[in-house]
Amino acid sequence: MTWGVLAILALGLFLTYVIWQETRSHLRWRDLVQEGNVWAIHELVTAEIERWHEMRPPHGVTAVLWAGVQTAELVSLGNDHVQLACGTEGEYRMAGGRREQVTSALDAAMRLAAKLVEMVLYDIPEVKVDRVRVDVYSTFGSGEGTAEQRCILSTTASRVAANGVDWEEMPARSIIQTLESRFDVDAAGNARAIEPEPPLPDEPAEASMPLEARNARPRRARRRRR
Repeated sequence: MTWGVLAILALGLFLTYVIWQETRSHLRWRDLVQEGNVWAIHELVTAEIERWHEMRPPHGVTAVLWAGVQTAELVSLGNDHVQLACGTEGEYRMAGGRREQVTSALDAAMRLAAKLVEMVLYDIPEVKVDRVRVDVYSTFGSGEGTAEQRCILSTTASRVAANGVDWEEMPARSIIQTLESRFDVDAAGNARAIEPEPPLPDEPAEASMPLEARNARPRRARRRRR
């Protein structure tokens, strides 16, 4: 009986310690981000992008749209901004024995850009940047018979502008037109390639790495060598 009580007490103390450590870590990350620590923001953003790459499509998100989300790559980052690049194509299906386009590359790009802007602004734990830019690329044939990826849509969203968007009800095209966006179409409405603006500043992360993170690196390296 006594040993059982002691075991329960020990388990309770262990769980309390684990919860305390998790809470302490959570608060530390929050404090670093609020201070504008670029290293902390970089770690949280890259970890979330990697999680997207491994996730199944969330409820309500089509497999095609999520496949575009999983192409997202970090281009640049600062204490108040994040820039991503991603890729998508038009959608086709069989109809009457032939393939027909059901979604143009530009419409697919608008859906993808709107989704990524929303996710970066609202879904990354602790990170509350003021500006997000998403450049969407699609495939074009070159004059030499090869294919190349070119930008067809560049969207920049401030948090102020994004807060005025009805993300649940507004169609993607309306969202993109509400935000600061660049794209071009030909006479038939097909997307033309555009030249994106120069990347947003990519602020170095290593310089702002906190001391406890620097001290933890050698310990991790020693564990790997063992």
